[in-house]
Amino acid sequence: MNQKGGGLADLFRPPLEILFKGSFEKATAQATASKRWLLVNVQDPGVFDCQLLNRDTWSDEGVRRIVKASFVMIQLYMLTDQASEYTYVPQSVPRRVPSPQRCLTSISP
Repeated sequence: MNQKGGGLADLFRPPLEILFKGSFEKATAQATASKRWLLVNVQDPGVFDCQLLNRDTWSDEGVRRIVKASFVMIQLYMLTDQASEYTYVPQSVPRRVPSPQRCLTSISP
């Protein structure tokens, strides 16, 4: 449990303080108007590494300062119509070894 007593949900919550509140289109317009980069974070709630981004990366004060100063950040979720326009999931990913550079196996979702 964290210090606030919010439990796991609070520990892994999205970085609401640095996220743009609005649609992707409005975030794009805001980034253009403010001459900042658009940072799109696509999350898959079923992938623990995505939760770690919320807990470890986006909660870091140094990262937050950089994001606030230079980016308009929006968080999208996999399998939503909006995210599917900007993500690509390959049908199979070849697994390679450094030498002799031949394909050992292919992983399919």
